[in-house]
Amino acid sequence: MRKLSVIFCLVLIAALAAGLMVSCSSTSVEGPLALKMASAATGNYQEGEQAFCNAFNARCGPDYTIQYYGAGQMLAFPELLDGVRTGAADMAALTPNFN
Repeated sequence: MRKLSVIFCLVLIAALAAGLMVSCSSTSVEGPLALKMASAATGNYQEGEQAFCNAFNARCGPDYTIQYYGAGQMLAFPELLDGVRTGAADMAALTPNFN
């Protein structure tokens, strides 16, 4: 029984190592990467989210930027999570007490 468990562990380690080699491909993205962030919030929430995007854009420079779409410009509140899942937006800001 011990021999079988040792063989199983070795096969599992080999499979994980092979999976790491396959997933680490060298793909390069040409040009800057722009992430779309959707939000349905207004008021103070929107100001905080915009400040986050501005700080990120200032720190990461032209290589990575966040394009902010607030107040439901891109997606309405019920569509936010599904929009991220389907690729309509890359990020979503969900407020806990949105009415």
